[in-house]
Amino acid sequence: MKVGIIIFIVIVMVLSSSQFCSAFDGNLLSMEINQKTYMPGDNVVIKAVVINPFDYKVKADLTWIAKPSSQETPIAAEREVLFLEPNQRKDVVIKNFTVDLETISDSYNLLVELRIGDSLIDKEERLFNITGTLKTAELEIKVCKDEQCSKPSSMFKQNEDIYLFYDTNSENMQIAGKLTYSNKKTEQITLPYSFKAEQIGTYELEVTASKEGYKTINKKLQFGVIEKEADIQYSEPRIESNTNFTKGILYVSIGIIVFIILFWLYKRKQ
Repeated sequence: MKVGIIIFIVIVMVLSSSQFCSAFDGNLLSMEINQKTYMPGDNVVIKAVVINPFDYKVKADLTWIAKPSSQETPIAAEREVLFLEPNQRKDVVIKNFTVDLETISDSYNLLVELRIGDSLIDKEERLFNITGTLKTAELEIKVCKDEQCSKPSSMFKQNEDIYLFYDTNSENMQIAGKLTYSNKKTEQITLPYSFKAEQIGTYELEVTASKEGYKTINKKLQFGVIEKEADIQYSEPRIESNTNFTKGILYVSIGIIVFIILFWLYKRKQ
C-alpha cells in the first residue's frame, strides 16, 4: 500500500513538472521596445511583459542587464520581485529615459531573465543603438621631477623644479590649465609647464580639455612642497682621557686593598 502511494506521488510530481515546463515554453516573458535607434531628445522606453498562465499565484524574479558593445562591464544590472495573480499579465518598465548629449553613443545589448526559485524559466534579449551624442576622450595629468616626466611625484622639496604634463587619446584637444599656489594665488598656464617650487605647502593643478563633438573633461591634481632638509654633518663622539682622574681611581683602589689587608691581619692577631 505504501509503495503504491509513493508511486502515485512520483507520477503526480512528474506530470506537474512537465506541465509547468511546457507552460514556460516562450509564454511567460516578452519584451517591447519603442524603437531600435535613438538620438538626442528621443525617449527610450523598454518594457518586459510577464504572464502567469497558472490558476495559482506565482512569485518570480525579473532581472535585466544592459551592456554597451565597447566594454565588458555592464552599465546597469537591476532586479525586481514580482507577485503574479492567477492568469495575470504584468508590464514592467525596465528602461525609461531621454537621450541627451552626455549619453554614451554605442550599441547596447539588453538581457532580461525570469526566474522562479532557482530555475531560469525564460529570457529575452534585445539590441538597440544610441547615436549622435558627444564622444568621450581620456585625459591624464601628471606632475613630475624631470622634463621627460619619467619620475612622477606628488611631493617635492623647496626650490626644486616641478614639471606639469598632460596626456590624451584624442588629437587637437583644447587644453586649459590653472595652477593654484600654496598661498592661494592662481595662474593660467599652458601645458607642458615648469616652475621652481619656492613656497612650501599644497599646490593644485586643474586642467580642462575640450573639443567639438566631445564631452568636456575637467581634472584636478594636488601635490605638495616641503622644506628642504638641513644638511647636518654627523661625527663620532670623542672620549678624552683624564690622567688625574685615572690616577685618583688607582690610589683609592690601592688604599682600599691595603685597608682590607691590615684589617685582616689585626683580626688574626686577636
